[in-house]
Order: sequence, then structure tokens, then C-alpha cells
Amino acid sequence: MDKKLKYIIVVIIFILVMIGISRVYTMLNAKIQNEEIQKENIKSQETISNQAKDFSVYNDKGEEVKLSAFKGKPIVINFWTTWCGYCKIEMKYFEELYNQYKDEVVFLMVNSTIEDDKDEANKYITGQGYTFPIYYDITGNAINSYKVTGYPITMFINKDFQINRIHQGMINLETLQKNINNIM
Repeated sequence: MDKKLKYIIVVIIFILVMIGISRVYTMLNAKIQNEEIQKENIKSQETISNQAKDFSVYNDKGEEVKLSAFKGKPIVINFWTTWCGYCKIEMKYFEELYNQYKDEVVFLMVNSTIEDDKDEANKYITGQGYTFPIYYDITGNAINSYKVTGYPITMFINKDFQINRIHQGMINLETLQKNINNIM
């Protein structure tokens, strides 16, 4: 075989090996990142014990409502927006459990109105026939109190005003039920 042909074959083999190494590296890196995300999700599901921070939101009449007004009762807070697809998907679960527990648990469905439109939020909730009360964070006080950076986020606060859990991302009915049982 001539030297040029050998050289070309070696270069081609080298390139193929490098492509293979690159693919393996990419797959391993994606796997590591996925594992880190799963660890973070597990952390967000773990029980924490922090005193809830008070904040103010506004009801549909424009009246200021403080979180501390509900001390002594279990509280479920859901931060949501109309442009969040996952928020819309999980709303039916909140409606179902609100109807089941509305006399025992306070549900604060907090629309991040500083990042959303109050009229759009009202239109969406009314159009879907949801009956739980909606509160509006028009100043950013609530989302800033808990450093909310993504939606949806659901918080579970026990009657002693301690945060029992914070669930980041969409929640399913079973997880919502479990966390409500934990704060009752």
C-alpha cells in the first residue's frame, strides 16, 4: 500500500474514533445532567422546616390579603401564570382537591400578575369553570418573598405556619393529595 493511502486510512480512523468519543462524551454528559436534575427534584420534594414568610396579594375585589391571615390552618399555595402550560394542566387537580378540602385547607392560587395579565387570568379561570379563589400578586411581593423563578411552584404550609414542602414544576393529583395529607 502506498504511504498516502495508509495516511488517509489512519486519518479517517482517527476522525471516526474522535466522533465516537464525542458521542459517548455527549451521552455521558447528558446522563450526568439528568441525574443532577433528578437529585434537585428529590431535594425539592424533601421535607423542610422553615417558618413561612408573610406576603401580600390581592383578591378579586382588589382587597389586600396577607398570608399570615390564614395562620392556624393548613395552606396550599400555587404560583401560576396563564402562559404556563404546566400550570394549566395541573389546575384540574387543585379544583378537585379544593372542592374536597375547602373547609379544612386554605388554597391560595396566586397568579403572578406582575408577569401576567389579570384580565387574562380571570378569563381563563372563569372559562374553565374553576371555583377556587384566585389571588393576584400585582406587586411581586409574593414571588419575591419566595424567590420564585419558574412556574408552577406549589408550597405546603402546616397549621403552625411552617413550610412542609415546596414542589417545583407540575404536580400530579397523587402528589398533591399526599402533600395535603401531610399538612393536615
